[in-house]
Amino acid sequence: MTTIISKFRRAALVAGIALSAISVSLHAEAGSLKLGMTTWVGYGPLFLARDMGYFKEGGLDVSLEIIEEASLYMAAVAAGELDGSASTVDEIMKYRSKDVCFKSVYALDDSHGGDGVLAPSGVKSIADLKGMDVALNEGSVSQFWFNILLKQAGLTQADVKITNMTADDAAAAFMADRIPVAVTWEPHLTLAKKENKGQVLIDSSRTPGLIVDVVALNCDYITKNPGDVEALVKGLYKANEFIKENPEKAYE
Repeated sequence: MTTIISKFRRAALVAGIALSAISVSLHAEAGSLKLGMTTWVGYGPLFLARDMGYFKEGGLDVSLEIIEEASLYMAAVAAGELDGSASTVDEIMKYRSKDVCFKSVYALDDSHGGDGVLAPSGVKSIADLKGMDVALNEGSVSQFWFNILLKQAGLTQADVKITNMTADDAAAAFMADRIPVAVTWEPHLTLAKKENKGQVLIDSSRTPGLIVDVVALNCDYITKNPGDVEALVKGLYKANEFIKENPEKAYE
């Protein structure tokens, strides 16, 4: 695990210094695909398709890597360490350039209440967050979404104090009273409600179509491995059909 993380950190460093100069090289063998992603319930169909053997039915071996920093897994894709990612559209567009090309091949979900802002019970609106400390993952969809909420309230990120944490760490800090506001996602929103800790000030059901998760692959991978892309998509379709027909078994 340490070796894997160190590779991601090196990839992130390279991307940060000269992203436009990266020459993408693919290391995946024929019939294999490596995807990076954060921990998110919407990516469940990927794991279901893998565990049910749906990808292998199409001759594809899929490796799913959990990396809680979007900048790390996107840099790993750019450096050829990964072939693609499960990520939000805004994150993909942020890292896409004339030298580093990603394309979405499958839409996974539209966050409808899965993302939210945890705040003290006395806070009435986003505008009330002015001057407060807010924990969120910089460079991720949390920052993208929160900045839109701030703009709608007539504020900017300069009006709050940002502490950079992963979504999981931000929620943990909120629950431990170490930070007053956290931008995070499920299951942390539900856990906060169950423990009667503060409130979910706003969630993504108020901003439909804004947070959309997709599977995006390196453009060269798509060009060189059309059969594998087809196997990926067919496997995901089959997994989603299984979820519809056998929800409880799928959720296990």
